[in-house]
Amino acid sequence: MMAEAVSKLTETTLRAQTSEEPETEGVSLKKRLLNGKTILSFVIAILLLAAVFRRLGDFSEAAQTIRGVNVWLYLLAFAAYAMTFPMRGLRWQRLLRNVGEDKPAGKLMEYVFLSWFVNCLVPAKLGDVFRGYLLKKNERVSMSTSMGTIFAERIIDTLVIFFTFGVTGLIVFKNHLPDEVRLILAIGIGLAAIIAAALLFMRHFGEAVFRRFTSERVVEKYRKFEEGTLGSFQSLEVVLLFTMAAWVFEALRLYLVAQALAGGTPALARFGVITAVFAMVTSSILTLVPTPGGLGAVEGGLTGILTLFVGLSPGLALAIVILDRVVSYWGLVVGGAVDYVLSKRAR
Repeated sequence: MMAEAVSKLTETTLRAQTSEEPETEGVSLKKRLLNGKTILSFVIAILLLAAVFRRLGDFSEAAQTIRGVNVWLYLLAFAAYAMTFPMRGLRWQRLLRNVGEDKPAGKLMEYVFLSWFVNCLVPAKLGDVFRGYLLKKNERVSMSTSMGTIFAERIIDTLVIFFTFGVTGLIVFKNHLPDEVRLILAIGIGLAAIIAAALLFMRHFGEAVFRRFTSERVVEKYRKFEEGTLGSFQSLEVVLLFTMAAWVFEALRLYLVAQALAGGTPALARFGVITAVFAMVTSSILTLVPTPGGLGAVEGGLTGILTLFVGLSPGLALAIVILDRVVSYWGLVVGGAVDYVLSKRAR
């Protein structure tokens, strides 16, 4: 999986740099939205949502719970989620500085925000490619280099997510982990091993392999990608600080959503910080499902986790998931659409 990801990212950066001008095909939202794969992913997402609402949801209880929401706490959940983008923008600025590219944090925050917006519309995390394109077009940074830093960023996030999932899972389930959680942890350990092997391969053999089988032009582009990836791991303490800050705000968002409902529903009062962190990382893992923004998979998976393993009733779990996704998915779609239309740097 990780080797395939390296291959796809490298292939994308090579195609994007075949001329002096950035290639617009592949970054056009209109073309991507009308793409057959995107349409199919939305169909799958809708079917997943229908299954969730039919089998796991109790709409009457969910609606009653939502009617009792504390609006001020809920607005704070929006604010907490908004704070994740400055943290991610500052982290990306640090990663780029590590490879000799010092760019304004404000612009990088916007590019990160727009990339997450694109991820909500198209499958397979193509927002990352869009972010690399924006940096190339507006800041004149090599696509290969920028995609290398983004790849390093994804590696760091993956390791942090699975580590946090394991630690909080042990706390929530008091060392009696369900088989499903054990399976996800095993996948995380396997991914960590693949990541380590991929980085070692890049460091010691990558350029030699490309030089043997491809042209010098391709080798040069791969070299920039490799430098962007491996060079990003300098100043790791600063990078990890911004990484943890971003995920803390993500967890705070979900915690505030639950607490905004807890006033009208005493059963939600036991939805504590650790449970919020566990639910947040579970939600993040579910976004890996190849639907736009994990649509359908996150709703179903998180509702099931909160119902089967945390002990909430289906209606209460569904109320949390609905309000949380209004913040983290639909709010992002609306806010991102406004930014995309108004920003001169977005296209």
